[in-house]
Amino acid sequence: MAVVDPPPPTDEGPASYTLTGPLKEAPPPLKHVPVPQGALETVRIKLERSPCNGSCPSYAVELRGDGTVRYEGWSQTLVGGDHTFRIPPERVACLVEAFRSADFWSLNNDYVAQTTHGSSHKLTLHIGGQSKTVTDYMGLMVGMPEAVTALEDAVDRVAGNRFARGDSETLVSLREEHFDFRSPEAASILARAAKSAPEPFVLGMLAEGTPPTGRISVKWDPRWPLPTGLQLASRAGRASVARALIDAGAMSAQADEKDIALRNAVEAGSPATVAEILKSGANPNVPDKNGAPLIVLAREARLYGGPPQIDVPGVLRLLIAAGADPSKRDRNGSTALHLATGAEVVELLLAAGLDIEARDGQGRTPLLTANDDEASLALIKAGADITVTNDGGTVLEGAIHENFRKTIDELGRRGVKH
Repeated sequence: MAVVDPPPPTDEGPASYTLTGPLKEAPPPLKHVPVPQGALETVRIKLERSPCNGSCPSYAVELRGDGTVRYEGWSQTLVGGDHTFRIPPERVACLVEAFRSADFWSLNNDYVAQTTHGSSHKLTLHIGGQSKTVTDYMGLMVGMPEAVTALEDAVDRVAGNRFARGDSETLVSLREEHFDFRSPEAASILARAAKSAPEPFVLGMLAEGTPPTGRISVKWDPRWPLPTGLQLASRAGRASVARALIDAGAMSAQADEKDIALRNAVEAGSPATVAEILKSGANPNVPDKNGAPLIVLAREARLYGGPPQIDVPGVLRLLIAAGADPSKRDRNGSTALHLATGAEVVELLLAAGLDIEARDGQGRTPLLTANDDEASLALIKAGADITVTNDGGTVLEGAIHENFRKTIDELGRRGVKH
């Protein structure tokens, strides 16, 4: 079995898949079969999404021609359980036309890749007494038409997202159900919403009096506590959501809530979120859960479905301005300069007073541990000793091994030859 490009880990657990056989493209349909005709009242459209080895929402949503929608949330959804609501029948009629445009009845019944740990999607249309289901198990990998994914997404936009992921109608539907917004269940929904649900939904929950200190309710490694909404918002780089939760009292969730939120914001590479957490009195010198100082941790943002852009230099500037000690080292004796990425980070750390020739626990200088070509080149231009060695290996040999072309060229200009 060969492992192929697993998705990144998420706050709800690992996500990966493994090939269990060759990826063979599904054969094209043998003939065109039109979608049957039928009155709108005969229509039922159902979408089912199964769990995966990660954070895939698992649920079923069924739309009927009269506009009735029945939803069942199974796992990793914003709102779980059974819910019924109504949408205009015209939206169902539009979906039927989308099925016709996709030539749904001509599609294969199954598009199944030989992999493990993915999410299976079943899309069914009942109309005029006839029914067809298309199963999509990572189908795009084996030649499934993109129209199937488009149909799945269309069903979600019309009805599935309301409780599975949250949309502009979620709060309205909960109010219509006379939902108890001050309950532990509501607090758990708010915690999950803080990561990715629309911001108006989060603010609306808080306005309804939902406790801001709740935790998500999913199966979890018992060695780790379930994350709170503030922790998830910080890791996702949602500065305004984090601010709203803080203003509502989220910092009272536990004694080290500020520290955890700051670590997450630093890892996300989100200056705006880091600034909000620092305003609340978080300690910029707090170590991460492995004992590494945040100024070291900030060398490389780790994106967990978070902000579309990361700004490591911006995060470092905020930490230093707030009093973070730039000379702090991790348990391997590395300074932030040993682990820096990019020229701007190197220049920022040097300006903060870090020693360009500092040795880590293995006796290496930052130039010998440079993470990328830009950082290596910046260190050389800043005056780093290019004659240092590591277990007999030279700076040039290391650059050649890492294919740091700019560094190799610069060393050549300085008379260093292989």
